[in-house]
Amino acid sequence: MKKRHKIAFYFLDDLHHIYHFIGPAMELSKTNDVSIVTYKGEHEFLYKTIESFEGSQVKVEQLSTSLFRSITDKIKNKKLPRKGFWIKKNWKYLLNNFDAIVFTDYNHEYLLKKRGETAFPKLIKLPHGPVSSEQSYKKEILDFDLQTLFGDFHEKQFKKFNLLGHNYNVVGYPKLDITNYRKEKTT
Repeated sequence: MKKRHKIAFYFLDDLHHIYHFIGPAMELSKTNDVSIVTYKGEHEFLYKTIESFEGSQVKVEQLSTSLFRSITDKIKNKKLPRKGFWIKKNWKYLLNNFDAIVFTDYNHEYLLKKRGETAFPKLIKLPHGPVSSEQSYKKEILDFDLQTLFGDFHEKQFKKFNLLGHNYNVVGYPKLDITNYRKEKTT
């Protein structure tokens, strides 16, 4: 029997980021143990989105930031915890409990540094937005163990700008792949 990998999807962002990763998370949960690691909170939209997929095996793991930071975040009326402090509190858990961590943004540097020369967990980058956006062409993309690209144009652009890593896959567009599209018949 093939090993089920433990895969974490990092989610410390606004609600729209859910659509960047939910499709791949749902698909991977069919053959792997998938968790969405996030901050403590209600996450009503996240849970409803997960429930909308029949038979979903995705778990949500809510991890806290430090007590001091949660108090200062509350005083400053921050809706989301500050990512750097959250990662500094939870990095050992993330590195010791997962085979791979998937990011939709560039909040990986601290984990990369703490992981050091060890091979695991693998850090995977899902694209954040359209290929022409500023998010697509950051040199930090080369830090990831695996890049996922939207299509041939994305691959060509990364080659052109010397941003194509050693390990990459050309995939679909995660935000559109999860839609329940059906053609209407015209008569």
